[in-house]
Amino acid sequence: MNKSIYSLVLSDDIIAAIDRMAYEQNTSRSNMVDRILAEHISYVTPEMRIREISSYITRQMEDTFQMLTSARGSMLTFKSPLAFKYKPNIKYQLTLTQDRPELCGELTVSFRTQNAALLSHLERFFMIWSRAENGRLSRYLPGGTGAEYSDGRIIRPLYIPLNLPFYSGDDVGAAITDYINLLDTAIKHYFANWQQQDILLFQQLDRLICSWMSNKNTVII
Repeated sequence: MNKSIYSLVLSDDIIAAIDRMAYEQNTSRSNMVDRILAEHISYVTPEMRIREISSYITRQMEDTFQMLTSARGSMLTFKSPLAFKYKPNIKYQLTLTQDRPELCGELTVSFRTQNAALLSHLERFFMIWSRAENGRLSRYLPGGTGAEYSDGRIIRPLYIPLNLPFYSGDDVGAAITDYINLLDTAIKHYFANWQQQDILLFQQLDRLICSWMSNKNTVII
């Protein structure tokens, strides 16, 4: 949404109240005025949509994941315990965006450790998982998901198919939640069965993806 500079004559007391609200919500005066006017005319700004998605995800995740950040901004961070030696936590960092119509955000997965063995397992999981995912999602993403493994982290763009009809913030939030739960289940399955051969792990992870795709409307891929 484009923005322009406008001159307005407003009461000092009103500006003081707006500044207090902006401070409490960690935003600027301009964004606060923009938000108030948008709410008054029932217009959903990109920032409001991101807050709606973040709030939905937080409500759904807080019972199964430990939230590390609040739902106020465009970034959410949470962790999930992994039943493996050294008792690591899987860290998920979700960054939401409205810059491109087909891209709603980016998910980064990492361990809260620098243990070389764990990082090697995460890389192996990524290689098997991305092969299964790219195969199953090729009809939506012919060029692949664009996921990368770098510096001990999996970085996965989250897309919205452009041919979808209107979808609400809750729709997007539910789809992102479903995908994160899928990925968390897949990682834990891998670590419970890592001694198996790659081909067997691939088949098992592929079945998880098939089940995920068959039980939902694909809003996030």
